[in-house]
Amino acid sequence: MSDHTYEELVQAWIRFSKADRSSEEYEKHFWAFSTLLELLREDPNQTWQFIVDVWARDQSHKTISYLFAGHLEDLLSYHGPEIIEKVEQKAKADPKFANAL
Repeated sequence: MSDHTYEELVQAWIRFSKADRSSEEYEKHFWAFSTLLELLREDPNQTWQFIVDVWARDQSHKTISYLFAGHLEDLLSYHGPEIIEKVEQKAKADPKFANAL
């Protein structure tokens, strides 16, 4: 993420998630997807914060399905014991989040 700010990552990832796979927009923002995969492996707490921040900005079906069925699923697979309590707390506090899960 050294070439981009955290906010740029969030915004670029949202654009990437909404883009058609064959589009210029998809390719332009693919770096955000790759960066998030690295972050997911290295820093589960920052990845969780990223998921919460994307959720706060965009709850469209396409974005949330990509986020939850991809990155959140991977986060729980790799770092479940470390993250599950945060996910459960968010779900209890936010019924829309719980429903999206």
